[in-house]
Amino acid sequence: MYVQVFTIFLSLMLSVTAQRCSKENALEVVHRPVYEFSVRLLDKISFEAKGHFVYSPLYTWLQLSALAEGARNSTLKQILSTARLTRHRRIPCYRKKFREIVNDVNNNLDIDSERSSVIIVDEFYKVKKGFKRSVEMLENTKVLSLNFDKMEESAAEANEVIKFNTNGVMNDVVYPNDFVNRVLIMSDAAYLKSAWKHPFNIALTEIKPFYTENNVINGYVNMMHQYGAFNVTQIPIINAKVLELPCKGDISLLIFLPLRESILDLFYLLKHVSLKGIFNSFKLKPANISVPRFEIDTEVSNIRELLIDLGVERAFYPEKAQLNGISDFKIHVSLMTQLAKIEVTEHYVQASIETEFLFDPAKVVDFQVNRPFAYMLVDRKSYIILFAGMYSRPSKQ
Repeated sequence: MYVQVFTIFLSLMLSVTAQRCSKENALEVVHRPVYEFSVRLLDKISFEAKGHFVYSPLYTWLQLSALAEGARNSTLKQILSTARLTRHRRIPCYRKKFREIVNDVNNNLDIDSERSSVIIVDEFYKVKKGFKRSVEMLENTKVLSLNFDKMEESAAEANEVIKFNTNGVMNDVVYPNDFVNRVLIMSDAAYLKSAWKHPFNIALTEIKPFYTENNVINGYVNMMHQYGAFNVTQIPIINAKVLELPCKGDISLLIFLPLRESILDLFYLLKHVSLKGIFNSFKLKPANISVPRFEIDTEVSNIRELLIDLGVERAFYPEKAQLNGISDFKIHVSLMTQLAKIEVTEHYVQASIETEFLFDPAKVVDFQVNRPFAYMLVDRKSYIILFAGMYSRPSKQ
C-alpha cells in the first residue's frame, strides 16, 4: 500500500517537475512552433520577393509574442494560433522564458549582428505601464509613445532609438509617412555580417558565372572557395542538398541547394522536416565548396497583410482588435515592417593559418553553389532560425 502511494506521489511530482516553467521546458514547447511559423512566413515572402531576399522570421514571431501580451479574447486566440502556440496556462510564462533564451543567444553571438525593434503608439492612447515593462524584457525592444501629428519629429526620434540599438548600422527605418492615419506601428531592423569559424581565403575568390534553374548563365559573382571537412547531407523530402558553414560560437549558416524543385518551393517543403532532423542527418565529409560572396538588404512593409493571410486578422482592424492590455482606448496595429540586411564575405574574422587536408579524391564532395539557393542562419543549441532568405539575382559584391 505504502509503495503504491509513494509511486503515485512520485509520478505526480515528476509530472509537476516536467511542467515547470524553465528555459529548458520553454524551449522544448516553443522551438517547434517558432520553426513552423517561420517556414510558413518565409514561404509567403519568397514569392513576394521573387526568390531574392533576407528576413528574420524570429523577430516577427517575437513581435507577435509582444502583441500577445496586450491582446485579449478572440484577438489573443488568433495570435496564439498563428504563432503555433496554445492557450496552455503556462504559455505566457513560456513566452517570457523564450525571450530570455533569445536574449542569451543575442548576448552570446560571436558574429556582427544588430537588432532593434520598436512599438510606437500615438501618445494620445496612453500605453499601459505593465505592457511596456513586459515587452521591454526583450533586449533592444522599446515601446515609444510619440505624437503622431508631428510626423517628422516622431520618425526622427524612432530612428534615433533604432540607430542607437544597432550601433549606427541601421538608419532611416521609420518614415514620416508611416504616421499618417496610424495608431500603432511595429517596426524591426536587423543586421548580420558573417564571421566564419574557418574563414575563406580571399586569394582564392574568383569571378564565376551564376546560373538560373534552367542552367542558363544569369550573371557573375565573386565565388569564394574552401577545401576541408564540412557537414553535408541530402534530404529527399525537400529535394535539396544542405551544407553547414559554421560561424563562431554556436551559430551556423545552412545553404540549401535544390536538386530538381524550384527554389520558390523550398520553404514550403521545409515544413515536412525540422532543424533538429537536418542537423542529425549531417555527415562530416571532405568537401570542395564554392559559395558566392553576397550582400542583400530587404525591406518588408506588408507584414500586416502576410499575417492576415496566416490567420491574424482581428489585431489589424479597428472594429475587431481587442488590445485592452496595451491601452484602455480602442486601438489596433496599423503597420508592421522589417528592414533586414546580411553580408556574407570571406574573412570578416582574421584569416586562420592554412591547413592541408589529406583526403581521398574519390571521396571528396563537390558542393558548388552556382545557382539559386536558400540559406538560414541558425543557433545550433536552440534550433532557432535567426535569419533566412534566398539568393537568385547575382551581383559581383
